[in-house]
Amino acid sequence: MAAVVASIDGFPRPFVLIAGGRDKGGSYQPLCQALARSQVRGVVLIGEAAPLIEGALQRDPPAAPVLRAPTLEAAVAQAHALCRAGDAVILSPAC
Repeated sequence: MAAVVASIDGFPRPFVLIAGGRDKGGSYQPLCQALARSQVRGVVLIGEAAPLIEGALQRDPPAAPVLRAPTLEAAVAQAHALCRAGDAVILSPAC
């Protein structure tokens, strides 16, 4: 979790985050806090942790859409659709 928080905190421009994967039993609160203070345009969730991260984000929602994708390929397509010119896509699973 510390890696994704550091990448979000240090990112210099708007972005869409692709996160998820296999849950390791930790708290997603640090992720929620980092997203709240970031320039996030959207979050795309994948894997078994998707509903857990989505639940955490519903309690502390970012000012951006939160979507779920069945595959990484679909997540990339969804992230691309949320981006504007000059934005980035960050793949940082948080799991």
